[in-house]
Amino acid sequence: MSDAETAYRDDKIRAVQAAKKLTDQELAEAAGVGRTAVSQITNGQWDGRLSTLRKVGDALGLSLQELFEPREEVA
Repeated sequence: MSDAETAYRDDKIRAVQAAKKLTDQELAEAAGVGRTAVSQITNGQWDGRLSTLRKVGDALGLSLQELFEPREEVA
């Protein structure tokens, strides 16, 4: 995954988190992961387990496919 794709994924997570008005702590609790992991993901510093991303995605209503689908190019 390129840096641009990772940044896009992290932006998507941040956007959905903001739309749901969840703090990092609230998202972490909903996902069953640590607040530090959520903070690292939303700040583009995550280099951890896929299972953690799956839990965060599930808590936000996003599938792994949605998290990893590439940005659509505008023609």
